[in-house]
Amino acid sequence: MDGFVSRSVDGRADEVVSSALQALVEMGLPVKEQFKRQILAWAEVWRNWTGRSVTGLDSPREIGVRLIADSFALFYALTPGVGDLCCDVGSGNGWPGLALKLHEPSVHLVLLDAKRSSCEFLSAVVRAMAVKGVEVWHQRAEEVGRDPRTREVFSIVVSRAAGKLPVVLELGAPLVRTGGKLVLWLGPESVVGSKGSGDGDEMRDGLNYLGLSGLEVRRYSLPGGQGERILAVYRKERPSEERFPRTAKAIKTRPL
Repeated sequence: MDGFVSRSVDGRADEVVSSALQALVEMGLPVKEQFKRQILAWAEVWRNWTGRSVTGLDSPREIGVRLIADSFALFYALTPGVGDLCCDVGSGNGWPGLALKLHEPSVHLVLLDAKRSSCEFLSAVVRAMAVKGVEVWHQRAEEVGRDPRTREVFSIVVSRAAGKLPVVLELGAPLVRTGGKLVLWLGPESVVGSKGSGDGDEMRDGLNYLGLSGLEVRRYSLPGGQGERILAVYRKERPSEERFPRTAKAIKTRPL
């Protein structure tokens, strides 16, 4: 069974922290005094986790820069409000959702993932970081988006590496309240236009169905040649049509 084994902290966890903080400085992003302690708590859980890999990265420097510092890039485009209700879709390892919480401790954060093993890791992280106002939901995003109690209630929804753009748009948009924002991390190969991903009328229609428009795009580079990124911020201007999100099978076989 996946789990956390208590061991002494080694240099790998410390390297994650130092790499992340240095990258934030080089990216011109805010660094708060508590970040070191909080990121170290996450890194200790990561280092001692006995289950499957939760990052897809092995190098502490890559994790610090490409996972953690990159998550804070959302502050190039927005600042969460006091007490905002936020959701990280397909959270997996907790980032980028945790960046919202660390930057603005008053937000209420939901880390949403369909995999039990990921949720076990996330629960261990929340305990280790001793952060309040963070919930781990073991559910599918399309189920949450169809539930009247949780549909269109979040001020900010973020998602990083959770799937292809049309899929994540359909999963994320029904969670965002009117006036809220959906923030996605995209690779440098993505082609993002003023109305969508450059896929023409079908994508524009899809955004209309989901109530999304007002796209803002921020292109940036990670320090040390760690890669190019695109941050795409969609504004929710009206409710999503009731038929969205569709079933997981329909989303996968007939993407928007």
